Amino acid sequence: MFKFFVNKKAIIIFSIITTLLFFYSLLPKKEVPPILIGSTPANSSSNFSTIGTIILKYDRAIAAEKFTITSIPESAWQIKQQSDKQLSVKPINQLSRITPYTLNINWQGELLHTFYLTTEDTQTDYEIINKVKSEIEKNYPLAAKIPYEQPGFKVQYQKELTLEIILKKENVERDIILNTVRDWVKENGLDPDSHTYTFSN
Repeated sequence: MFKFFVNKKAIIIFSIITTLLFFYSLLPKKEVPPILIGSTPANSSSNFSTIGTIILKYDRAIAAEKFTITSIPESAWQIKQQSDKQLSVKPINQLSRITPYTLNINWQGELLHTFYLTTEDTQTDYEIINKVKSEIEKNYPLAAKIPYEQPGFKVQYQKELTLEIILKKENVERDIILNTVRDWVKENGLDPDSHTYTFSN
């Protein structure tokens, strides 16, 4: 009788433990945070470009959407998947020059690690460069193709969206040359009517 009671008690305890283990196995497992194993540039680097990119390397496969970044001074950051174990981090707007930045790298809402950098002392204003580049692309879209030369003429920009056709010979058919130039403009992906054309000798 006593032996049966002990065995019954053991069976009940075993059943409870088995049940608890079963339900525990159904609980969502907390993912182990990835470990940073390297970066380019190295942490605490100086002379970082004000529009530079940081590459973060981890010990396992990661997903960019699980990461967020806050910084001091405050700035917005773009996070992209570089490879299965790497992220690229880039400021959305140009950073201030000669300024120390502290980046808090968060993973699934929790602080994973901190990255420090100091920006370069540069006199180059990238916003001005980008603005000039944009203006060139808008007003001189064929600048990279100029001058365009043929045996009887040469083409170059005279001013914004105005192509000057410089004739190398007298008594030439200007209409034929103009059509040739317009065809060349079209071949370069532009509407021929987007430009004005002038002739000179």
